[in-house]
Amino acid sequence: MTSAVPDGPSDAGLVHSALGGDAASFSALLDRYRASLYARALAYLGQPEDAADAVQETFLLALTRLGQVRNPAAVSLIVSIA
Repeated sequence: MTSAVPDGPSDAGLVHSALGGDAASFSALLDRYRASLYARALAYLGQPEDAADAVQETFLLALTRLGQVRNPAAVSLIVSIA
């Protein structure tokens, strides 16, 4: 998993913008990682509904703790081990 999409902003840039109140930047982060998180959750949980719930809970947690991110460039690493 990389920290930047070739034609898009880096994860760090999106985190900084989201922290500044840009909801579209937070949404872009969610879109960037939704599929990989869902695939991982489905592999662990086995049920599509449970996987979808786990991804939703993960994103809600991310939203409530976004202000605690110390190194925005490490977001892709954090997501890859989540």
